[in-house]
Amino acid sequence: CELTLREEPRCESEGEERPQGEWIPCSERLPKKSGQYYVSGGYKVWICDFILVPTFEGGWCNNASNPVVEAWMPLPKPYQKEGE
Repeated sequence: CELTLREEPRCESEGEERPQGEWIPCSERLPKKSGQYYVSGGYKVWICDFILVPTFEGGWCNNASNPVVEAWMPLPKPYQKEGE
């Protein structure tokens, strides 16, 4: 896939129905927004772009070296030092 998002990874947990850190099966639902997410499939975990397209549900921008995406979760919020 040649499509990639050039935005900084960000937490997409707002509006998600599961607590941060729980895998969401793709068979259950897909993300509500385009962005980068942790994904898992075939004993691997990686960060992958999800592209939301108005004409259908959307899809994962995945390269051939990774297995099919089976589950996903939002990325955590970036680290911040105390007092910032």
